[in-house]
Amino acid sequence: MCESKLYVLERGERKQVLENAVLVKEQDGRVVARGLLGEMVEFEGARIVEVDAEGHAIVLRLE
Repeated sequence: MCESKLYVLERGERKQVLENAVLVKEQDGRVVARGLLGEMVEFEGARIVEVDAEGHAIVLRLE
């Protein structure tokens, strides 16, 4: 399996918000993510700014 850590940029620094993200998508002006064990997080007004497949990281920016 290929999981990624999900981060949000805060003041130029990454803050981890989900350890094992298996699905991350933009939907209706928000970003929705699901973890390996089914946990869900949503971010209103967020944008995906980086996907690092090699480093297993996805970075969001809140707008």
